[in-house]
Amino acid sequence: MPREFDNSKDQLIKSWDIKINENTKLVVSIHRYNNGDPKVQIGPMMYLKDDQTWSFGKLKRLGWSEMNLLQEIMDDILSEMDSIHAKMKNSARRSKD
Repeated sequence: MPREFDNSKDQLIKSWDIKINENTKLVVSIHRYNNGDPKVQIGPMMYLKDDQTWSFGKLKRLGWSEMNLLQEIMDDILSEMDSIHAKMKNSARRSKD
């Protein structure tokens, strides 16, 4: 039976807003659930409404320009994930000692 999602166990590690245009941005984030491995979430898309507040929508298909913008932060994302994995390994070693 699938486990129920517990929002209190979901940890946001880092988030990036990628500006697509003046009215649209893509949110990319790293999360950990229940101290598990870090995972990247691509989306949601955020849209600027007429009242100047942001609203979210489903992630659409990404085109060439969006993928190039995503590529610009890929090294930062991987570096952050490497750092988390290193901390997890160090923590595991200390708990064995």
